[in-house]
Amino acid sequence: MKKDILSLYLIAVALGLATSANAETQYLDLNGATAGFGEQTTGLLDWSAAVWTTDATGTSATSNWVNGNDAVLSASVNGANNGGITGTTSATNIGNMDLSGFTNYIDFESDMTVNGTINTNQATRQIGGTLSGDITMSYSGTAMHTFHNRGLTSGSTINLGNATTVQTNLAMSANSLDGATLVFNGSNWRNNSPDNFTNFTLQGNGSFSENNANADPLTMSATLQFGSAGATGIGSFTGDIGTGAITLSGDNQFDINRTSSVLTQDAFNLDVEGSIVLGGDLVVTLLSGSDVLELGDTFSLFSVTGDGTITGSFDSIDLSSALLTGDLTWDVSQLTGGGTGDLSVVPEPGTCALIGGMLALSFVMVRRNR
Repeated sequence: MKKDILSLYLIAVALGLATSANAETQYLDLNGATAGFGEQTTGLLDWSAAVWTTDATGTSATSNWVNGNDAVLSASVNGANNGGITGTTSATNIGNMDLSGFTNYIDFESDMTVNGTINTNQATRQIGGTLSGDITMSYSGTAMHTFHNRGLTSGSTINLGNATTVQTNLAMSANSLDGATLVFNGSNWRNNSPDNFTNFTLQGNGSFSENNANADPLTMSATLQFGSAGATGIGSFTGDIGTGAITLSGDNQFDINRTSSVLTQDAFNLDVEGSIVLGGDLVVTLLSGSDVLELGDTFSLFSVTGDGTITGSFDSIDLSSALLTGDLTWDVSQLTGGGTGDLSVVPEPGTCALIGGMLALSFVMVRRNR
């Protein structure tokens, strides 16, 4: 028994040591054991080369990158604190990445895998290549940041963090968000590319626009999730996609609430023009703590202005988490092509028929009395 306990203890210690080793911070060091981190004035940096140190002063010998470590890049690449990083995905598997030492931009020319926070300053960021992982952006300022990339791999998440505006530029390509999740935090996603984005999840709250020089329409196919994944609360997306369209897919999750006489709901709104193409499944949840809904309550889940249109239809509408009391039911007739995008509380059909019959009988009795 004692041997078993000792064995378990040794295994736990070994795992702890392994975890600690994986949590080390490595600094990009271009001048070896000389103090500071140096500069590369031409060409691209190979991430897999022996240009890394765990010494924050840069005075120790350099070694190779260790997958899973945190990376701090303060060295200047191609002069002027900007430049390109290249390397294979296996050589660039990163925990957190600190780019705050760059005052202009850094261009990653190859695939990157990051599972942590990417910290940048107010400078523009450029990323080329495919980005993978579970990533949160953190900005020391809130100015616009240009985010060039060829997309996120399926299953990846990028959280736009605390930036007020993030702009994707012309390096984006078709299907570049396929299977990925783009998370807003009240930020404005401005897309400069005319390309299409398909099969991705739009999560959080915020606004988006097509914002490209040629005014090409933005076409998206997305699943809507307001707030954090699995979280409840009221939020909205507002977008300007030119004459483009957003086609809904997957499980689109909307919360609704009544506090006294005030009705609130998750909402998806298109400004100016463009089309909302309904599709996938609609899941509506009445928030816990909401007051009881009443006859005539109407929730505007989707809206368009100007020449905008609502087309298509949902594969299913799930209202099992928004049950009504008494003789009330949901009217979903406006949640289809040509509709207003509203969800309303109405009397059950049987109740309407009963009221109609009673009114007719009253009319007959009045006639007879005359």
